[in-house]
Amino acid sequence: MAVQSRMMRMIAWLAASALLALIAAGCTSASSDNKNTVADITSGSEQKKEVKTVHILMFSDYGRMPGSNDKQMKYVTEQTGIGVNTSTLPWNGGTDFTKGLNVKIAANELPDLFLPHGVEDTLLKQGALLALDDLLPQYAPTLWKAIPQDVWESVRANSPDGKIYFIPRVNLYPRYSSLIRKDWLDKVNMKIPTTKDEYVAVLKAFRDQDPNGNGIKDEIPTSGREAGRWMDDIFLMYGVAMVEGYPVWDLYNNELTYSAVTPNMKEALTFARELYKDKLLDNETFLNKELTWKAKIQQDKVGVWYHVPYGIKQNFFENLPKINPNAYIVGMPVPKVEGFDSFTPRPLINNMEWAIPKSSKNAIEALKLLEFYAKPENRNFASFGIEGEHYEMKDGIKKRLPISPDQTYLIDLFPVITTEQMALTLQDQYEPKVAQMMIDAMMVGGRDGKRIAGDGIPVSIYDGFSDIKSNKLYQEYMSKIIVGDWPIEKFDEFIQRWRSSGGDEVTKRAREWYAKKK
Repeated sequence: MAVQSRMMRMIAWLAASALLALIAAGCTSASSDNKNTVADITSGSEQKKEVKTVHILMFSDYGRMPGSNDKQMKYVTEQTGIGVNTSTLPWNGGTDFTKGLNVKIAANELPDLFLPHGVEDTLLKQGALLALDDLLPQYAPTLWKAIPQDVWESVRANSPDGKIYFIPRVNLYPRYSSLIRKDWLDKVNMKIPTTKDEYVAVLKAFRDQDPNGNGIKDEIPTSGREAGRWMDDIFLMYGVAMVEGYPVWDLYNNELTYSAVTPNMKEALTFARELYKDKLLDNETFLNKELTWKAKIQQDKVGVWYHVPYGIKQNFFENLPKINPNAYIVGMPVPKVEGFDSFTPRPLINNMEWAIPKSSKNAIEALKLLEFYAKPENRNFASFGIEGEHYEMKDGIKKRLPISPDQTYLIDLFPVITTEQMALTLQDQYEPKVAQMMIDAMMVGGRDGKRIAGDGIPVSIYDGFSDIKSNKLYQEYMSKIIVGDWPIEKFDEFIQRWRSSGGDEVTKRAREWYAKKK
């Protein structure tokens, strides 16, 4: 999947608790290449035992990496007999991290275990990575079984020889959902819409009946962001595979196809155009920056939007209850449209999380470390860390301490997040009412969830076609058609331009990848 938000990147390196604290904070560069080595563990006057040390490269944007005397890393070494050396590179949206990785590749200084962000194709072409097909089941069997086999098949399809060179980050929980103000529905005496007609009727009621109760006609029935981001539900109603506002690859007429060039997309654009004309879709949608969009929701102005339920508190519910104490957000299944199969996408593969270079002398130890974090008996430690630093006991219950810049990273090398893990994290982090609101919305998003056929497709299919990779042409036609600058008939021109500017070649590559996967 080409779409990888900063928020998802934070999942890659923090325990689920740290993920939730960082959703609103974003990524800001905080450190350069910074190495901390765990000392050999000794007991009393016992002679030091020789410990093999695994060098791990992470990004660092928040908090401190655990140092040589850190209890967290000492515990891992005591349990595994393996030392841990952590190096960090700044993230800065991924750009600085990729630059730093390229420097290490050129100097032949890749560590034993690292996030291969932005250099996956380069490393495959160089033959620099260790094949893990036989090693994973032998040395990390719990991790091997935790990741679905069809995900491993997608990983295999990404390599030229059909072998596994990457360990993916896998999100098994429902990540997305349409969100709607339940208190607004109550105010206009309507239920959650289940069909297109009901959806339009609700939007009209939100526009005309003052559901926020301030006596001003300032309500925005539904809203999105610049470049058509985060209004996916309008397109998903028509079966358009879309992730965070970006059209993606799925099966249409049994062939893997870029969803932006399907008849489904033309119908969805026609509908969005009508919503915009009737002021049911925010007429500032394509001007809304991220903070502007979130502020409108926090200011009790927006009735329906699309996002990640586990981010409701940070993104939309910090100030909203202060303005409207009755405010309550619930999940909304994607409304049905006759003749189309609506759904909420459930991509499992977030990114390629780990790789081990051929040059590593500690590959087996690296896999054993991953296995330690994957084992059920160690998940409690991975989730809560060290008492007094990461959590405290209250009434016999572990409660995570607030994340602070002075706190060390709670490292969790297990690249799988389940629905149960996410739900427990939400319950631990937030007051019961808010936690339940987010959990309920998350589960609604899973009801009509579908894994798209292009999940895990490699970005290398876009080599030589950067404009297609960036969705630039789609965004131009989509926005101008919706606001009425161009007629819907221009959509056919878009398809021809997309195909002639490299779309046909990219489609050929995508279908070859999918054939390998099958």
